[in-house]
Amino acid sequence: MGLARTAFSEYRRIREEVGLAQYSEEEIIDLLKDAEFEPERAKRNLGHNQARMTFLGRPSQARDTEDLNER
Repeated sequence: MGLARTAFSEYRRIREEVGLAQYSEEEIIDLLKDAEFEPERAKRNLGHNQARMTFLGRPSQARDTEDLNER
């Protein structure tokens, strides 16, 4: 019943209006790497739905000292 309700709701339109996005695991890992983070998928999702994914992004150790001083 919940899936049918979602299919006929305005959720998809609202999601597009407010700019929410869906990413594959590969896409989010690439985004985190591009932003100079070391990505790691968490063992468990933070929320109740374990079909979703949670990622940890730690600052990359490869940054130069000069880069940090410029910020």
